[in-house]
Amino acid sequence: MIGWLTDDLKMPNKLNFCKLAKIMDIIEDLDDEYSKYVFALYQEYKNLFHKKFENIEDSIMQKIKIQKLNKNLTMANNCNIVLSNSHKETYFLIKELNKNKLKNSTVICFDMHSDTYSHEDNIWKGNVFSKLLYEKIIDNVLIIGVPQDKLEVTLNDIDENIKDRVHIIKIQDIEKYIVKTKTKNIFLSIDVDCMNTRKLKMTSLEYCPATILNNISHSDVIYKKEAKNIIKNAIFVKNSLGYSNLYHVGENGLNLDDLKEGIYQIRKCCDKLKLNLGFESKCYADITELFGYDYDDITLCNVIELIKLLKEVK
Repeated sequence: MIGWLTDDLKMPNKLNFCKLAKIMDIIEDLDDEYSKYVFALYQEYKNLFHKKFENIEDSIMQKIKIQKLNKNLTMANNCNIVLSNSHKETYFLIKELNKNKLKNSTVICFDMHSDTYSHEDNIWKGNVFSKLLYEKIIDNVLIIGVPQDKLEVTLNDIDENIKDRVHIIKIQDIEKYIVKTKTKNIFLSIDVDCMNTRKLKMTSLEYCPATILNNISHSDVIYKKEAKNIIKNAIFVKNSLGYSNLYHVGENGLNLDDLKEGIYQIRKCCDKLKLNLGFESKCYADITELFGYDYDDITLCNVIELIKLLKEVK
């Protein structure tokens, strides 16, 4: 069974295509770095925005047989896979599934971020694993998918006290690190922003090019001189914990074939080393960050493929 766990996030405004098209007319001949980047995105995505779109949660509920989970997670143990709209929910899910704190437990996460910011902050999607590590609910986390250009800053952001338990690795190193960490229990977590969402044209997640275009579409631009600031504000978005940089977002190296290879390697290791997928329940994986409007069911189709891949693991 597949479960859905929601964070009750406020849905973004629907993309205003007419306003977006007007702003693109204004910036078309601007030659600065960000204007050229955004105009190229618009050329790639503009036909997609004329197609059918739907809230990804509603779309998933209609197309996939799902058990909606309540906040006390009483049904989570009965699911194989859980879907959610925020990686924050992975914290509560794993805390419930591994409440007996089985030793040598590792999360293998496909993600462009390590999600190991300060555990002292209130729980949010950026400190999921640091909190789980500090609370000794898991012992290690293996992260696959951090882009090379973000590797140094990601490593520098990890708290020294957990640095030896956060491993940013490549797919070919999965078995090496499973052995190195003496792992006995594995949980798989896939944050959909690990994929090349620009190439795949996925739209229902925060870290994708469609988010930038959506932000721009709700801006008011009258004069060309205002356009550059509008574009920068749509890329460098102020949030409660600082600035979220969406520049070149969604251009990560992983695709569905990479995930298939990674999941195959994990399955092979579990068979070879007699490891347990999950903790004491049947739930062994989640797919997260499914949020916003899905154009032409593209995100939905990719989620269905991911579910198929994960089901092969068991």
